[in-house]
Amino acid sequence: MKTIWSTIILMVLCNPIMGENIFPKLEALGIDEKTNYIIGIPKSRTDSNESNTVRKTLSKMDVDKNKLIITRIDGKFYWTSRENRQLDHNVSGVYDYFYLPDGAGYIKACKMNNKLVYMEHVHTGLSIITYWGELELK
Repeated sequence: MKTIWSTIILMVLCNPIMGENIFPKLEALGIDEKTNYIIGIPKSRTDSNESNTVRKTLSKMDVDKNKLIITRIDGKFYWTSRENRQLDHNVSGVYDYFYLPDGAGYIKACKMNNKLVYMEHVHTGLSIITYWGELELK
């Protein structure tokens, strides 16, 4: 009986619903040697600390003010929009990770359903700011 229910659950989860699979198609960004700029356009921001979490959709002014910019110079990546700090880059499965070696922040990105998307996570003391948005590779 357990096997029948497992099979039914898998069939429901993996079959298309209203023309789309409920699991998004995920891939790594596929950054090549021609990519020198990664530009992120944030759509939302979450501020979180021990006692409170607030999420907001960004205004046009806030989007412009909080764009993600990563620059590659001589094969090294820099978080240009965050004090030009050098980032380590690693691809793990379907995700590209750009991270500060000291643990103060990172960017997680992938291609999801043919869109380049990202999450930018910045630690400020014991608080966290997270942006979600879409990427352009240049």
